[in-house]
Amino acid sequence: MPATVNNPTSTGVYLKVDGANHGSHQPIGAVLKNGGNTYFGVGVVDGVGIAGDYEPWDLNHVMYPGESITSNGIKVTLVKGGDNDTVRIEKVG
Repeated sequence: MPATVNNPTSTGVYLKVDGANHGSHQPIGAVLKNGGNTYFGVGVVDGVGIAGDYEPWDLNHVMYPGESITSNGIKVTLVKGGDNDTVRIEKVG
């Protein structure tokens, strides 16, 4: 059964940002190769491996300040991002 809000066995559900059109992640690192083997999905920046760097994940799951996610009558808005994010939580509908 796919991971959805209606799947009680799911360990997590990724929600999309309301109305977002951020596109897909673009790799920032070089492809990881070791001894002629390519480690697919891993990029390297300054000697540090980044798992998932070469995976085309959907950036519409990433919130930027001012954006919201709504689910099950609850709306979460990212008011301010940083080391300590500030969010607003509202009941809607």
